[in-house]
Amino acid sequence: MRSVVALLLTCCISTLAGATPEVRDLRADPNPFSPDFQPPADRDSTWIHYRISEPADSVRVQIAGIGTPRFTLATHAPAGAGAYADPWDGRDAGGAQLADGEYLVRVDLFLDGALIDQAGSGVVIDTGAPRLQPAPPLPLSPLSPDGDGYADRLWIGFRVDRARPGDDLTSGFISDLGGARIAPLRFADGGSGKYGPITLDSLSWQGETESPPLAEGLYRWRIESVDRAGNRDAIEGSVRVDLLPPRIEVDPAFPQGLRFSNPDTLFVLAGSAEDTLSAVTAIELALEGGSGWTAVADSIAPRVAFSAGFAFTPLHGDGTYHFLARARDGQNHTNSGDGPRPLGRYTVILDTAPPLHLATTATRPELRDGDLLTLESTWSEDSLALEVDLSPLDPGYLPGSASITAQGGGIYTISYPLPPASGIDEVRDAAIAITARDGANPPVRAAAAVLLTLDNRPPRIWSSTLLGSPTVANGDSVEIEIRTDGAGYSVAVDFSTIDSGFAPGDETVGALNDTLYHVGYRISAGNTLGDRARVQLPIEVRDRAGNASPATGPELTLLNGSSGDFLEASLAPAVVD
Repeated sequence: MRSVVALLLTCCISTLAGATPEVRDLRADPNPFSPDFQPPADRDSTWIHYRISEPADSVRVQIAGIGTPRFTLATHAPAGAGAYADPWDGRDAGGAQLADGEYLVRVDLFLDGALIDQAGSGVVIDTGAPRLQPAPPLPLSPLSPDGDGYADRLWIGFRVDRARPGDDLTSGFISDLGGARIAPLRFADGGSGKYGPITLDSLSWQGETESPPLAEGLYRWRIESVDRAGNRDAIEGSVRVDLLPPRIEVDPAFPQGLRFSNPDTLFVLAGSAEDTLSAVTAIELALEGGSGWTAVADSIAPRVAFSAGFAFTPLHGDGTYHFLARARDGQNHTNSGDGPRPLGRYTVILDTAPPLHLATTATRPELRDGDLLTLESTWSEDSLALEVDLSPLDPGYLPGSASITAQGGGIYTISYPLPPASGIDEVRDAAIAITARDGANPPVRAAAAVLLTLDNRPPRIWSSTLLGSPTVANGDSVEIEIRTDGAGYSVAVDFSTIDSGFAPGDETVGALNDTLYHVGYRISAGNTLGDRARVQLPIEVRDRAGNASPATGPELTLLNGSSGDFLEASLAPAVVD
C-alpha cells in the first residue's frame, strides 16, 4: 500500500501582544484502527487528540489521503485553551468508508482571521485480518500426559500470512467444552508470538492446568492471531485426553472361586476390554506368580472381546490360583493391580483332598422339646457347605432348615430350635449325621458326628427317707435319702420351711449310686423361726434335659423352745368324749 508522507507544518505568526497560541501533542488513538464494525468494537474508530496552548478564534481538523481529497472532520470556534478529542470512524465527508491505508490528520489554528499554527500526524486504517492456517506438526489425539514419553505433548503447527511485519501477536489456549479456559498453549522456545510477513511456528500443551486438575475427556484448543488494529483470525480444534488404561470386564458367567479336584480341568477365561477415548491394541493373560504374560488378542478397536483356555497339570498343588487379564491402549496405558482400572481377575481353587471331619460337640447333649439345639462342628477346611440331619430329634425336620454359620478356622456353628411338641417321649444317643461339600470332591458324610438325647419324660421319685430324728432344733443336721429312676439328676430340697436363713443350694447333694441321692443340711444357729410341727420338705428332681418332678419329702418337727408346752402337747394323747 502506498503511504502518504506526513507534512508537519508549523507556522509561527506573531501577534501584537501576548503569547502565540500553538497546537501541541497531536496524535490518533488507537492507531492503527479497523472500522469494520465487527466484534470486538474497541478499535472500530479512533480519536484525534491535541491541545491548544492559548485561546484562539477557531481550530479546524482535516483529513486527507492519496486519492482522498482533504475534508474537514471537525471545527471548534472559538477555540479555548485546553485538550480536544474528535472521533473519526474512517468515513469521508460524504459518509463513505475509506479504503485501508495511511492518512494525514492536519490541525489548523486561527487567530484574528489568520492561520497562526498548524500540526500534522499520520493515522492508519487497517481492516485486513492476518491469515492463520494449520501447518505441520498437526495435532495428534488422544493426548496422554503421563510422562512415559509417548503422546505426552500436544503439538499444533500453524502459519501466519501478513504483509505488515511485526504487526501481529499470536497466542493460544485450551478450554473445556463449556468454554472455560484451563491452560495457555506455549511456545517451545519461549517465543513472543510476533511474526514477520510469513511465519511458521507451533504451540504445545503438556496437560498442565491452572485449575481444576486434568481429567479424562474432550477439550478444545484455539490459536488466535491479532494485529494492532484488532483484526484477528483463528484456527481451533479438539483433543481427547486419555489418562487411564482400558476397562477390563470379566465374563460374568465365569464362576469366580470355582473349586475343582481334577488337575487336568480346562478353564475358558473370557471377557472384554473397552476404551472409549482411545483404542484397545492388545490383551494379555497370565497366571499370578507364573512365568509371564501371554497375548490372547491383538486388535485396534474401542472394544475387543477375548477368550482363552488354560489347563492345570499334576505339578500344580492344591491352593487358590488367580488368572490376570490386562489390556493396552494406543497411548501405552496398561492395567495395574492398584490403579483406578485394575487387572481383570479370575479365581479358581484346586482342591484334590476331601474335607475331614475332626469333631462335633453339643452345648447340651440332652434336650427336650422347645430347646435350642446348638452344635459346634470342626472340619479340616473353611468354605464348606454343610448339611445336617436332625430327623432323629424332629420327625418333621426339613433339610436345610438348620442355621449354619462359618466361624473361621474350619469351625461351623449349627443351631436349630426343636419343636414344642415332637411327639417323641424319649430317644437316647441319637446319631446325628453331618455332610460336608467342598465343591470339588465328592461329599463327605460323618454318619455319627454327635450323639444326642431327646428326653421329654420327667424323672420319677420312688421314695424319700429321713435319716435320724424327725424332731430338730437350731444347729441340728438333717439327712435325707431320695431314690429315683435314673442317674445324673439334679436334686434339691427346700429347707426354708424350717430355717429362715436357708437359700437354695445351701444343702449338700451326693449320688450314692445310679438311683440313690443323699441330701444333707445343718439348720443355722441364727434361725428365727419358732416351733413348728410336722413340716413337710418340698423336693425337686430335674434331669439333664431340664424335665423336673416336684414332690413332698419327709416330715420334720422344729423345736426351738418358743412354746414350753409345745412338745408335751403334741405328744399328749387325744381325749375323746
